Parts: sequence; C-alpha cells; structure tokens
Amino acid sequence: GGNGPQWHTTANFCFTVLTGGDTRAKIADRHAPFITRFSTPRYGEGKNYQGSRRSAVKHLQTLFDRALDAVVAMDAAGLVIAWNGAAEEMFGWSRPEALGASMGDLIVPPQHRESHTKGLEHYNRTGEGPVLEKRVKITAMHRDGTEFPVELSIFPLPIDGGAQSFYAFIRSLAAEQAARAEQ
Repeated sequence: GGNGPQWHTTANFCFTVLTGGDTRAKIADRHAPFITRFSTPRYGEGKNYQGSRRSAVKHLQTLFDRALDAVVAMDAAGLVIAWNGAAEEMFGWSRPEALGASMGDLIVPPQHRESHTKGLEHYNRTGEGPVLEKRVKITAMHRDGTEFPVELSIFPLPIDGGAQSFYAFIRSLAAEQAARAEQ
C-alpha cells in the first residue's frame, strides 16, 4: 500500500528490488532462469515440484546472504543484478543502492574502469574473457573512494534469450596486507 516505493523479495533469486515497473525489477525478472537451473529437483519431481523449487530458492538466498565473501553480479550491460550482505559491508553500498547501478562505477577504481569496460565489451563480442574463472588479485574501491586489495573470481552465466550475466565472489585482502605490514 501507500504511494512510496514497495520493497519485496523476488521469487526469482530473492533479491530486494523496487516494484512498479522499475528497471531493477525487470533486471531481476530477466535472471529467473538462473534459479530455475539450480532449483530443478533431482528427486521428488511431480507433486511437490513447486515446493522443492521454493525450497531451493530459499536455500540459495540463505547461502548468498550468509556468505563471508561478497557475492555480486552484473548483466551484459554492466548493471548490478546481485549484491549480498558481505558486499554491502565491503563496499559501503546498500543492496537497494547497488541494484541497477553500474558495477564499474560502484567498485572498480578509476584507473581500472577502462579495462573493465573494454573487457566486458570484448566478452560480449567474442565470448572470451581472460580473467574469467580464475582467481585474480586486484584493487577494488569502497564507497568512500578508498582502494583496497581483493581476490576475486568471476563466472559467466548465460540466461535465456542469449543474454549473459557475470557472478563474482570477492574476498578482501586488506586484513592480510595489514598483518604483513606489521611484521
């Protein structure tokens, strides 16, 4: 009710999005195939399929929300489609602020943005990405502009209609770096 934004959790992937035709809701809706791919029950198909699917959605939501590493994702245009609690803490942007925003603007330091953009464009043209499915050490950027070292791994995930999404698991290396500096 009310005239303001209505916040809810989608059944697609259980991310908080703005309703009422907002771009963020459309982004989340486009990624429903991701959850379908991981929610097909191996047993118990038939009568309880929808219950199994809901259970799988809930398990994935809990897994990503409780992950100690940041779990973020973007679509082929570079817009954020997933942002867990660890990402909120690591980067200083809330989930509602991040969803639908440019990943490059949120967490990629200025000196790496051109490479980030060119890499995304290259992948969208060729299907090749030299940093995909590897552990990469690089710097990321907090909301306040502070850069810090991270280790990340990025995985492309096709969705229906030939579109692509990219999921990243990011671990801050700032504590390790500080400990080494003290020695």
